[in-house]
Amino acid sequence: MKNNFNKYFSTYFIIKLIIYIIMQNTLFIMILGKLSVNLDDDITGFVVIVPLIVLISVFFLFTYTSANAVTKFRRNDLLIKKDTPHNYFKIKAILTSVSFSLNDLFLHFKFREHLLLAYNEGIRKISMLNSGNLTYRDKLLTDLEVLRDKYFKCSVVIVIVVILFHLVGGLFSARIMVSKYYNAERVH
Repeated sequence: MKNNFNKYFSTYFIIKLIIYIIMQNTLFIMILGKLSVNLDDDITGFVVIVPLIVLISVFFLFTYTSANAVTKFRRNDLLIKKDTPHNYFKIKAILTSVSFSLNDLFLHFKFREHLLLAYNEGIRKISMLNSGNLTYRDKLLTDLEVLRDKYFKCSVVIVIVVILFHLVGGLFSARIMVSKYYNAERVH
């Protein structure tokens, strides 16, 4: 049992990574259900702040639970074999960063897809309600397009910020796991 840290932690890590990405996607898609492109209700703050909170919080939670698992496995007298803890956890951190970053891109395109659906619904409503006044309808449609473009720009900025956060955060998560590994070793 002494040298099975790699096997047990890798299994735990992959399962936990999948669970947290599914949880992140579920929360994000629930948020998308609330998305609308409505001139009466500019939700730019919602479009920016809520996804940032969800995406960053899930990553912190994943890092925290993984670090605690390192301590638990190490206290069970499991050792990393054939590698240094630095290299072992660096590989896990890279896997974490890449997985979360690819998922961020997936969620970005999902957001754009929902935004286009909400935008098309907004066009339909404006066209139906203002079919008699073409000048006013065209102004509303232009305003709606401006709002859609603003949401698109926000989504691009968010995905860049969150991907950078996940890439940098992955490196820090490796350091946290290495320190947890060594701290748990001193307990014995």
